[in-house]
Amino acid sequence: MPKSSKSTGSKAVLVLAMISALGVGGLAAYVELTPSAAHVPQDERKPSLTRTTNEPTSRAVPLGPKVDITSEHAQLLVPEVSGEDVKLQRPAGDIPMGMKPMVFIAGETFKSLKLDGARALGVQISDRTARLDVNQTFAEFGFGSMQEGQVVKALQMALGQFPEIDTFELYSDGKKLDTLGQLDLESPIEVIRPQESDDAPPEEG
Repeated sequence: MPKSSKSTGSKAVLVLAMISALGVGGLAAYVELTPSAAHVPQDERKPSLTRTTNEPTSRAVPLGPKVDITSEHAQLLVPEVSGEDVKLQRPAGDIPMGMKPMVFIAGETFKSLKLDGARALGVQISDRTARLDVNQTFAEFGFGSMQEGQVVKALQMALGQFPEIDTFELYSDGKKLDTLGQLDLESPIEVIRPQESDDAPPEEG
């Protein structure tokens, strides 16, 4: 009896070893002969921990609207009153992100001339003529004759720094400003280039 029991145990171990070997080989053969078995449905797969090449390496920082600035705009100057005249003297500084350079320099000009509450709202350019939209405070400021001439000349010089602008017009609340008090501004106003900064403002109409 003991001999038979030992023989039976040895056979059982051998059978298990064969089943184990056949199991691994059978599984490999099954995968090889059944390609679909190698493809696990996407919803059943675990998410990959590796980063794909198309994935950004860091979180993107949102940017403001793109502002088109030519190299000529890099050193904008703000017109300032010097005695009774107006001159380009003070560097304008950095243009805020998302603001058009023309709107920025017009607004800085109003600040330089101490026009409290006056604002430049927008600039549109068509056929080299800029339409400068201003708020009602500017339109109703009540300029004296000398101050009016200084304001117009300052805007001529400020916008004259942009090569794409030859003339400009003033608008407020959708209406064209033909005068600020004394000067006739019905026709487009010619800009003054930096090299022509000694030119006089428009003559009184």
